[in-house]
Amino acid sequence: MKNHRERFRRALGFEQAEDRTLTTLIFVLNGNAFRPARPSSLTADAARVLKKAGHQAIQIATPEINSGAAFDQLARKIASIAHGRPIGIVGFSAGGSLAARLAGVAKLHVKAALDYYGPADFRDYLDRHQGDAFYRAVVGRVHFKPSAIRMLSGPIQTSAYVVGAFGLDDRNVVASDSIASFRKVIPNGQTYTYPGPHGASINASPPALRDFLAHV
Repeated sequence: MKNHRERFRRALGFEQAEDRTLTTLIFVLNGNAFRPARPSSLTADAARVLKKAGHQAIQIATPEINSGAAFDQLARKIASIAHGRPIGIVGFSAGGSLAARLAGVAKLHVKAALDYYGPADFRDYLDRHQGDAFYRAVVGRVHFKPSAIRMLSGPIQTSAYVVGAFGLDDRNVVASDSIASFRKVIPNGQTYTYPGPHGASINASPPALRDFLAHV
């Protein structure tokens, strides 16, 4: 009987450890028009939702992304925390753009990324907003080097499952334009819309969230 109980405890311990490995480390990025961004109530709410879904969520600060080197610095920071584990990434606005782009960094082993109202192709965004208030709010505060524009634009080569969610009342990152850019640079990704503006929470599009969680 004692041996039977011991085998049972060992088996149970193995199953519990196996269950723990099913959780994914998910990084949550805020947006601030590519200026330095820190965690906020928006990312804290997202972290709570992700933890409730059974995953480990980490909110991280991001540097000003004004060069390719700054983007690489962010990728190295995430890699140093993940220690080679497969990860997920959720980002809002500029943080969403970074989530999609980081999905293309092979060493990060990104399983899935969720881009909430972040331009998938920054060059497209600048071209469409040339000279307007949203354009000035971005380029007037960050001096983008050509390497930054290149890093944030063009096709994304990734095996990760990338989801985009865009607000139908968003004048900053217009849904129709953003979806067109997203599909151009991430042909295998999936896009959703929600009836709201920029700055919405991770729950704004339940289908987008469910799709992301199903692949992370």
